[in-house]
Amino acid sequence: MTAVLELRKVSVSYDAVGVLEQVNVRVLPGEVVGLVGPNGAGKTTVLRAAAGLVRVRSGTILFQGRNITYLKPGERVRLGLVYAREGARVAPEMTVLENLLAGAYLWWDRRRREAVLGEIFQLFPCLDRKKAQPAGSLSGGEKQMLVIGRALMARPQLLLLDEPFFGLSAAMREVLLKVIRRIHKNGVTVMFAEHDLKIVGELADRVYGLCNGSVVFTGTAEQLTAAETLEQVYA
Repeated sequence: MTAVLELRKVSVSYDAVGVLEQVNVRVLPGEVVGLVGPNGAGKTTVLRAAAGLVRVRSGTILFQGRNITYLKPGERVRLGLVYAREGARVAPEMTVLENLLAGAYLWWDRRRREAVLGEIFQLFPCLDRKKAQPAGSLSGGEKQMLVIGRALMARPQLLLLDEPFFGLSAAMREVLLKVIRRIHKNGVTVMFAEHDLKIVGELADRVYGLCNGSVVFTGTAEQLTAAETLEQVYA
C-alpha cells in the first residue's frame, strides 16, 4: 500500500544545529498517527518539514508516492497536505468567517467553498454562531476549533495537527477528541503531535516516539506505555 506521507532519512538543522537526524516516518491511508516525545524532541519539526515550512538538509519526503521534498508549502496544500499550527493561532482582528475563508485561498469555486463551509459549521456549531465576531473574542478552545476549521477549508487528504489539545480544559479536550474522530471518519488521514499519552492512546492507531531528533520507537500506544519504552523515549 502506498503511504499517504513518507519521510525517508530526513534531517533538518536550525542555524547549523541538528534538530532531526535520519528520521523515517510512514503514514498509511486512513490512519491516525501520533508523534510523542519530550519538549525539543523534534515532533513539531517533523510536521513542519512535511508541510514544507522548514528546509530539509537531507532525505526525501513523499506524498502519495510523489517526491515533494522541494515543493513550496502552497503547492503541498494544493495536493491535500495541510498543517494546522500549534497555539490556537488566529487572525484576531478578522472575523471568524474571514479566518475560515482564508483557509480556502487556493480554491476559487464559490459553490465548493460554500459547501465545505457548511460542513465545517456542522462540525463546529460554535463557529457558525459566532461567524461575524472578531476571532480574538473567542475562547481558547473556540480558537483551536477555528484553527482546525480553517485547515479543513483547504480540503486536506492528510491533516497535520501540532499539539491541538495544548491548554484546553478537560471538557474541551473531550469535545476535540470527538471532532478529530469525526474528521477521520469522514475520510481524512491524520497525524498529530501530543504530550498527553492518554489522549494518544485514545486517538492514535500507531505512534512514533522521538527523542533528541531521532525516532526511537514505532508501535501502538499500548506498546509505548511499557516502562522500558517510556524510559527510552523520555530519556
